Amino acid sequence: MNISSGIGVIVLGVLSFALLRAAAWGLRLLVVDASGRARLRRVMTVAEAAALSAYLFFVVPFVFGNDQVFAPIAEIVLVIMVAAAAWFSLRDLAAGFVIRAGDTLRPGDRFEAGEVKGTVRRLGYRVLVLESEAGEEVFVPYSVVQSATVTRVPRSFGAFGHAFALTLPEGVSAADSARTIRRAALLSHWHSPVKDVQLDPTRKGKVIVRVFALDPLYGAEIEAQVRAAIEQIAPARPAA
Repeated sequence: MNISSGIGVIVLGVLSFALLRAAAWGLRLLVVDASGRARLRRVMTVAEAAALSAYLFFVVPFVFGNDQVFAPIAEIVLVIMVAAAAWFSLRDLAAGFVIRAGDTLRPGDRFEAGEVKGTVRRLGYRVLVLESEAGEEVFVPYSVVQSATVTRVPRSFGAFGHAFALTLPEGVSAADSARTIRRAALLSHWHSPVKDVQLDPTRKGKVIVRVFALDPLYGAEIEAQVRAAIEQIAPARPAA
């Protein structure tokens, strides 16, 4: 490869990258909604990866010229590298297509697979998006979902989940505390009659309580009722 052709290859790469960046910037000005911008970011990422792969395949003949040994080897190595990089994404895409087509999971469902637990918020292209009990977003690749044993609790009509952390009172057994929590929640007029209270101990003296309200506005009211009931069974502290 002579100097002039080498410079031409470099200039072509720089111009291609600049055009992609300019196109992404222009499209971001046209797309104003958040979901549209998220889709645009995914499309541009795929486009940039495809352009880079095409550029590398284009550069190989310029680097090795008519070399009958190293040029084919370089192309084979490049193909293997691109295939290895794309394998995980393609695997998750294929698994996601099967899961979405089978309608096995829906937004609002309770999802459990091993130590991964949460409420399904969105079924993306490559990952399942969950909301944990602590309110964190959890991204689970579809290949993991497909290979794991999944427990799914369908969303019930009129049952809106509300989770909160609760410190159990000292001197009261865990069984008595659990009974008090369930009784206080289920006695609320706003708790769903078809869903039971869920308790998930996190560490000693702590528990995540998940209640189900008939309306999303009343989850905090049920929480307040549970906290008041727990305070009532807490042993009185001796006066100083």
